[in-house]
Amino acid sequence: MIKTKGDLDMAQIDYVMSVRAVAGKKFTDEVGQTRFLFVPKNENPSPDHEVKADKWFKAVRAAGSWKNSKKKRVAISCLLLMATISMSKK
Repeated sequence: MIKTKGDLDMAQIDYVMSVRAVAGKKFTDEVGQTRFLFVPKNENPSPDHEVKADKWFKAVRAAGSWKNSKKKRVAISCLLLMATISMSKK
């Protein structure tokens, strides 16, 4: 099982791809570089949740696969991208 920083169970996180700029340790409303985040459930995305892109993609692929009744690995190649107006609390 792939684990995140802090050894969180992958079922307890959201996979987030962000293109928000960062100022200090917070996201801003400006466009910035692409960041890949493992965000613990019930937490707001933060630059502290960033992981390397290859680790993020491996985790997303692992989360989207299972074994069918013949014990054959089946993968779903679907990535949901959501745009938000703002990820910061006002």
